[in-house]
Amino acid sequence: MPRSKCVGPPAGFRTELGVLRVLLEVSKTRRQIADETGMSYGDTVSVLKELSENSWIDRDESSWHAGPARRRLISEQRLKLTEGGMLRAKAVRDLSVFELLEKRAEGDLASRYVEGFVNALEKGWVRAAEALGRIGDPRGVKPLVMALKSDSEVMRAAAARALGEIGDSMAVEALIVALNDYYKIVRNDAALALGEIGDTRAIEPLVSQLRAEGHGSTAWFALSEIGAPAVAPLLRAYSEARKDRFRGWHVINEILRAFEQMKDPNAVDPLLEALKSVEYLLQARIASALGNIGDARAVESLIQLLKSGHSEVRWAAVSALERIGDSRALEPLTMILNDPDNDVRELAKRASDNIRTRVEKS
Repeated sequence: MPRSKCVGPPAGFRTELGVLRVLLEVSKTRRQIADETGMSYGDTVSVLKELSENSWIDRDESSWHAGPARRRLISEQRLKLTEGGMLRAKAVRDLSVFELLEKRAEGDLASRYVEGFVNALEKGWVRAAEALGRIGDPRGVKPLVMALKSDSEVMRAAAARALGEIGDSMAVEALIVALNDYYKIVRNDAALALGEIGDTRAIEPLVSQLRAEGHGSTAWFALSEIGAPAVAPLLRAYSEARKDRFRGWHVINEILRAFEQMKDPNAVDPLLEALKSVEYLLQARIASALGNIGDARAVESLIQLLKSGHSEVRWAAVSALERIGDSRALEPLTMILNDPDNDVRELAKRASDNIRTRVEKS
């Protein structure tokens, strides 16, 4: 009878194996591991022997060649987090290691296991990067920066994501270098991490990445997250892109997305200034951004956009005014209920009703 092919680990197997690996780094004796996991001493010895003497688990856990007996040996050792932060026997079948830690990522548990995950990271365990990101401890920054130089693009991408979650500006320079990585997944994750950190040093490199890659880059989102300091560089890039007849439109579209997604309250003044001099596509996206921010300072400028000759701009202005909900917009919105564009008319009616209801309740 032919042997069945092993296509992957059983539910919970990777979780339990990962926790045991961390315990190997934190607890120095077999007896300590047995006490902390609730396993018998004999089972502990067997599991640790599997971990230390067999090569059927590769470094990034992407291949699984264990036979049924070996898989069963580890999967039967079921682990659970208790309120005290210790590991005890009982099944946690569907949670990954970092999800386990997320549930108790405060106090003793976080500090207890950071060192273990750092050691596991240095040994090439990708899930250790994810765990360090979820814990958010600054002690993870330096080893994660080193992991950005890993030979594995999977590890480099995971390290970039984790550095974004931690949010420490010490990682900015290394993440800027990662924007030039050969693999797009690493470049994109590095860009997103820079957006989460929000350091202004990343603006020009992100704009350069946006120009180089256009559609498909995450630089636009990172720049929208940085907010106000990115407005002027994005406007300059927009002007330059309009001169490029071949690739310019792809860059313009990404810049428009960045403006539309912007939610930084500090961006209101530079966005209002930009609204005075740009063409209609950018006006529409800036209007959307002002609606996202919801600052009443934008109301008068948005009312002026209701007179635009472009329906896209009028629609965006009405939508933004509805989200801000200021009573000053009621009369101007009433005046465009006869707008030639049906979509604008319908939105203006709904916006007027919603703003009036909100004002009456306040």
